[in-house]
Amino acid sequence: MRALAATTLAAACCVLGSPAAAQEESATVRGQRVAADRRRIESSPRPATSLDLRARGPLAESVADLLDEAPGVHVRRTGDGFSPQSLTLRGAPGSHLTVALDGVVLNDAASDGVDLALLPPALLERADVYRGSAPVRLGTASLAGAVELITRRPDPGLTTSLSMGAGSFGARRLAALASLRAGRTEALVALGARGTDGTFTYYDDGGAARLPGTFTLRRNAWADAIDLLARVCRRDDRGRAGPCLLTLAGWRSRGVPGPGSLPTDGPYASQRRALTRLSWPLYGDAWRGELWSAVIVRDDLFDNTGRVTLFNSAPYVARSTTASMELGATLSRPLGPLRLEPTARLRHERFGGGQTLDGDLSATRTALLAGYELSAGTPRWQLTHGAALEALADRAATTSDLRLPWTLSLGARWSPVDALTIRAHAAWARRAPTLPELYGDRGTVRGNPSLRPETGWNFDLGAVYTRETGPIRARFEVSGYVRRVDDVIALVQVNRTRFEARNLVASRVLGVEAQARLAWRDRASVTVSAALLDARILDASGTLGARVPGVPWSDLSALASVSFEPARAGRITVGAGLSYVGLAYLDESNTAAYASPARTLVNASLAWSPSFLRALTLSLDATNLLDLRTAPRPLPDGTSVTAAVQDFLGYPLPGRALFASLTLTNRP
Repeated sequence: MRALAATTLAAACCVLGSPAAAQEESATVRGQRVAADRRRIESSPRPATSLDLRARGPLAESVADLLDEAPGVHVRRTGDGFSPQSLTLRGAPGSHLTVALDGVVLNDAASDGVDLALLPPALLERADVYRGSAPVRLGTASLAGAVELITRRPDPGLTTSLSMGAGSFGARRLAALASLRAGRTEALVALGARGTDGTFTYYDDGGAARLPGTFTLRRNAWADAIDLLARVCRRDDRGRAGPCLLTLAGWRSRGVPGPGSLPTDGPYASQRRALTRLSWPLYGDAWRGELWSAVIVRDDLFDNTGRVTLFNSAPYVARSTTASMELGATLSRPLGPLRLEPTARLRHERFGGGQTLDGDLSATRTALLAGYELSAGTPRWQLTHGAALEALADRAATTSDLRLPWTLSLGARWSPVDALTIRAHAAWARRAPTLPELYGDRGTVRGNPSLRPETGWNFDLGAVYTRETGPIRARFEVSGYVRRVDDVIALVQVNRTRFEARNLVASRVLGVEAQARLAWRDRASVTVSAALLDARILDASGTLGARVPGVPWSDLSALASVSFEPARAGRITVGAGLSYVGLAYLDESNTAAYASPARTLVNASLAWSPSFLRALTLSLDATNLLDLRTAPRPLPDGTSVTAAVQDFLGYPLPGRALFASLTLTNRP
């Protein structure tokens, strides 16, 4: 068994001792605000889930650890929480999913989706997951949906908070926050730091599943990350939201350990990034609007010159810089029984400007988006329609092109009785290839300028039942969907170390999603989410083919917590979680011997706030309680072999881990 290390921390903070009643009042106001946002997001015709991240975010290892609660969402992990992580939603890859932060789309023309391991979980208040399609204001590339992350908002008065913890595999985390809400000013400054030694043992089958493997040490998996958030907002003389300036900066450096059967020793990757957004709300007699501008700058370095290089390739160093600037405007205006919400956005991006394996791969993309959403209805029913067209002008050293991706959506919601809502939603979208897919990247992807855009459609039908009886709140949701994508863009391996983006045949996904939430006051809650899907590749004649690589056929997430207050002991909260992910094939041939086996991970947590100091919370979290490192892998002949538990492309997952933390919070 692996040795576990859990460090108990002692810390001191600024002057504490605010009355417990005042703390509870502030927490109640904050909870009511988040609950109102959740009802607004989840009551639309579009299938959506709003997740409250305030309690779990400060000491989470990554954002991905917080999103499993949403049905249909599966996180592809290539190791621990600092290794690259991407979302699959309803069987779609990360490139089909839009990720935004406070309205700023993080997907850029220089990457295939958004690496969730780069985002700071300690600085987030909630996440809104749109399944099947995204609001028009988030662009046209959402073939499967979107995740919008909302940063923390200040509470009334002056609030300070400090959270720190340490645990197994050298894990360490720190989150510090100070916010002020007084008069017409709101200000917040937050700092998050994360790190790990990342050394753990795992089962290595040596790349040959039929041969006996050995337990070996995972090396070169260290990581450190620092994130800083600052936001200042002003309200007008009527108390309405006014101009707001947001700045988010971050740095991460990590070792690149490689797949389990091809370990490396020495290669590392680092990234520096900064985002600034300035917004200015506008008000009229019967309308409301917003103007905004945003700048995102990112610098990436990959050093593959260690003692054992990635995929045993020739040593090389690759570096690139990505920068984007955007201007946008939205408007909301009633037109009789209708409400019109037009959006316009201009965005310019540049990729390159550094060392690459193929020399200078600099390219630019200029995008102009124009779209609208139209809605009409009553408390009993609602109809929605959205459309957007985006003009993309790409330019590289020797080529230039113009593309016109678009999106279109229709939705309906009907409540025959107060507790029951039936909803249907359909969406069509077209996604243009990214700049690395067209022209190559820093060393692993070879460009293909002849790529065609992907086109997809999605249809949902479902029902939601909500009930509140005294202290008990309940919400049940079930929906079925079908989605298809033509001219799928996939990375195809062309030699030992290089990939090329190519258009493949279509893929089709059928699925069912369900979620149940039960809560009793603020003392107990249970959330269970489940999804079943059949994701298939279609051949040229449209017949069913193999399963889509990397997509599990099922997943289940369950979270439960209960709080109680024994006499004079303070408040104790006990939590438990379960995550099940079904078997996923890793190649188009669906070879059982090299599939990622099904896995079930069990987590638990314990938190205590003593009665003599309610501002203090001590907690202990345990992940992978069963210390699962191997699992049986089925073979075509009906037998099975022992295989490493992995999530994607042969990257093993850590075993059991403990994490101890301390949080001090001062609220008015």
